[in-house]
Amino acid sequence: MRSDLWKSADQVASLLRFAVRNALFSAGASVKPDAALLNAVRERLWEETETRFFAMLETAAQGSGEASDAERAGWRSHLRNVALALFDEAAPLSADSGGSAAVRIGKARRLLGIALAGYGPTGALLLTTLALPVIEPKETKNKRKAA
Repeated sequence: MRSDLWKSADQVASLLRFAVRNALFSAGASVKPDAALLNAVRERLWEETETRFFAMLETAAQGSGEASDAERAGWRSHLRNVALALFDEAAPLSADSGGSAAVRIGKARRLLGIALAGYGPTGALLLTTLALPVIEPKETKNKRKAA
């Protein structure tokens, strides 16, 4: 169980780092992979979730050794809330945000939220890591016509 919790937090930390990078820098910008701001937001996610992580491990150790579905879903929800709060802090959308910056920030936050909600390939990976049911994609018009 410990590795599942750790892997899911690592996945969310990577999603958060990627979203902040996309929000703050234009597509063609060269940003060092170890940029201080991007590393700081990743580290903050670890700090903000550490207490809950160890509490879940302790609870599991006292019981069956595994987290229940509800506990794993709660962990995902906690990761989501922390990640979105850290995103909002690192890439604030304000009246001073320029037109292209506002679009980048909004798009990055929306895509982060979608992944954290379990949609798309990265969202499905997160749900799979936590042994939670994967959300089946809806059938699109093109798939209906092909059938």
